[in-house]
Amino acid sequence: MADIEKNYLQVPNAHWWVAVSTDDNRIVGQVALQPLRLGNPFYYQQLPPEERDQICELRRMSVAPDAQKYGIGSRLLTTLLDFARQHGYRQVHLSTLTRMSKACSFYEKHGFVKGDIYRFSFDGSNLDQLMQHKEHIWEAFSTPLMFKSGDIIPKEDQERMKLPPTKSKYTYSQHFFLTL
Repeated sequence: MADIEKNYLQVPNAHWWVAVSTDDNRIVGQVALQPLRLGNPFYYQQLPPEERDQICELRRMSVAPDAQKYGIGSRLLTTLLDFARQHGYRQVHLSTLTRMSKACSFYEKHGFVKGDIYRFSFDGSNLDQLMQHKEHIWEAFSTPLMFKSGDIIPKEDQERMKLPPTKSKYTYSQHFFLTL
């Protein structure tokens, strides 16, 4: 919980939401928002300085498998977008693994536009340790190779995009944007 408080609840213009089941009081979904400067360092550094603080990052979106298809993700997303507008953000950015096809489809269905894809080299040797400290996961990856939106992606990369990091020496991150 301290991680949530430090990274979201104590940060100006950031927040964390959960969806709780009315049947059993179980948390069935979550989503968070941070100013972009606290999120993805590779993307943030590429932006013109005057745009950086107008963009927030959607983080940690998930819905329990048995709670999917009930609109929980859509309601969490709507809540996040309303918060972003109220706090003066002009755009929402997110990134997700290309192999997470359901997530990619969800974001596109809700108006997000696909952006660049980043390919990171990764040896997978310390994946379990990294997953325990996701806030620092970027430190484990090399400088990425970027496929610009609209680029023709080589066939071997298209195949590797579907694989988990443990089966490939690369992981691929798809960026999405929504203008508010």
